[in-house]
Amino acid sequence: MAKAWTDKTEYKILSGQLASSSRYDFERAVLPFIGIIWADTFAPKMLGSYDRIGIDLLVWADREPFALVVQCKGFETSEEEIGQEQINQCLKSIASFEKSGKRAQTYLFVHNRLGRHAGLRSAIETGLDKLKKSGQVKHVALWDRQMVLRHAFNKIHERVRQFVTAKASIAELDGKAFEFEPLHHVPLQVSELAVSPYRLEKASPPRITITDPCSELLRFAERNLNLMIGEAGCGKTTAALRTFQSDRQIFYVPGSTFSANDASTKGFLQQCVNLDKFLSYYQDRDILTVKEMLSAVIPQILKERNTPLVLVIDGLDESIFFSYRGGLQWLFNHLRDVLVPVVLVARMGPDENSSRCSEPNEVGFCRTGATRVQRRIGRRNN
Repeated sequence: MAKAWTDKTEYKILSGQLASSSRYDFERAVLPFIGIIWADTFAPKMLGSYDRIGIDLLVWADREPFALVVQCKGFETSEEEIGQEQINQCLKSIASFEKSGKRAQTYLFVHNRLGRHAGLRSAIETGLDKLKKSGQVKHVALWDRQMVLRHAFNKIHERVRQFVTAKASIAELDGKAFEFEPLHHVPLQVSELAVSPYRLEKASPPRITITDPCSELLRFAERNLNLMIGEAGCGKTTAALRTFQSDRQIFYVPGSTFSANDASTKGFLQQCVNLDKFLSYYQDRDILTVKEMLSAVIPQILKERNTPLVLVIDGLDESIFFSYRGGLQWLFNHLRDVLVPVVLVARMGPDENSSRCSEPNEVGFCRTGATRVQRRIGRRNN
């Protein structure tokens, strides 16, 4: 689904960078965004033969027509100051390409303003229409800086969704392989917990059953946040991975890896969704730009309920950060708007005097043990 992205901080920063770039600096500034949409885009030699015929960026082909030709205009004047001089510059560049006789599948004209100047827009569109009618190019487009960013952000969003749609192999899950056939029916104690941003509000009476823990996780998947507690080695992580292995990309995150280096929600979610393999598909020149855009795209992906992805955050009890006062509050606040399934896994210690689970001392961590415990967390609407 196409978005405007204009409410995102990353969008605003990148828009400002494009707006303040002029002339050749604008060509280099806009190149990563065009490269995200057309992967093989490059900038010909400055002041070279292609530059002289109105080609600033290009997707090369051994035979014409070129797949893409881009003309960039980084105006130094403000939107309100645009006049006939700037219009003439644009028409001259289009005329240079027309006289060259070069052919292209797509001719894209890009500038660093907002496209509000009706005279500029009308003049460029007239020139582009002439290229199309003559058959020199098949498709023409006029983009201001907002359109460049919108198309680039939506392309990243589309590709991340395609990436997470691919089923993960067990080998990719941090070495978590099924070395033995798991037990499919085990004793469980199931409760629903209501958690406010600050505390555990209530817990339903425990339901004790013998069943497959995967069926319990799937039963509550539409409400998306689950906490599994059990003794070490009883198969909590295996159950979580086995539940969603068939139809979702699984991002497995050891709880011990979290730190306070980036306490923002965006920073936390980026630690959860490792996209190093995704980044390997981009050129080095584009990596920093793509990473900045992912800061906006990843939270958006996780807020879409139909994203085929699940987060498994393992070993909450092993995280020094979560053991600090307010650590779990920090965790649940960051997961508040996440709508994909999240499974939180923690160990509890056995108690020689009891085989039942006591009341949680903080959001589900128990002092006493059972063979395997799964707890369901629901949120209050406050």
